[in-house]
Amino acid sequence: MSAPTMTRRLFLRSAAALTVSILLALPPAQAAPEPDTPASADAQAVADVLAKVSAAYADVVTVRVALTQTSSGPSYFEPLVQSGSFVVQRPDRVRWELSGAGVTNTWISDGSTLWVVQPAEKTVQVFKHVALGIQRYIGFLSGLSGVEEDFTVALVPSGAEAVAGRTVLRLSPRERDEQLKAIHVQLDAQHRVVGVVLLSPFGDRTDMQLSDLRLDATAGDESFRWVPQEGWHVVAMD
Repeated sequence: MSAPTMTRRLFLRSAAALTVSILLALPPAQAAPEPDTPASADAQAVADVLAKVSAAYADVVTVRVALTQTSSGPSYFEPLVQSGSFVVQRPDRVRWELSGAGVTNTWISDGSTLWVVQPAEKTVQVFKHVALGIQRYIGFLSGLSGVEEDFTVALVPSGAEAVAGRTVLRLSPRERDEQLKAIHVQLDAQHRVVGVVLLSPFGDRTDMQLSDLRLDATAGDESFRWVPQEGWHVVAMD
């Protein structure tokens, strides 16, 4: 896989997982059961949780959160702790900033172009063919497609991934994914997302804890666009 393709996939997978989880405004996507085939208790419980999350974010346009992200596992010599913020605006705009180990990077998309901004190097990578990918994932947020089309969803009532005082959903890709084994979405009592854990098939773990959640946030167009700056190196990635 080429470096540009890997960069795009890693961004879309990570940002999408967080985006989908932050605003999991999803009506349950499974077909309604036939009258003589009632849903199982577990399936009904999952459907009930998804419906409550959907209701919690039903009228939201823009969400802003602060986050702390800890990455660990075989790919890391030691845990990498980063902090930053994430803004998502329906239907297709995101801004994600992360700082850690002395480095700050920003991912910005207006829905058609993705800019990966690296201020320390005065470099920005530009991806032009990301519209379908970003819209696909943020489309979850406006009910264009359901999470259960791409993931099997289950409640995590106990075990290592259970968290006291939180409802935890496990999202497992329906198709084999070389980078993603599962996503654990942690919900508070109001069914708002307060944590997201990404698990890889080879043992890496990225734990994102969210705070200062604002469902009534505002963000102007300038937040979702990178403006060319003198002295910066612009790299067209596709």
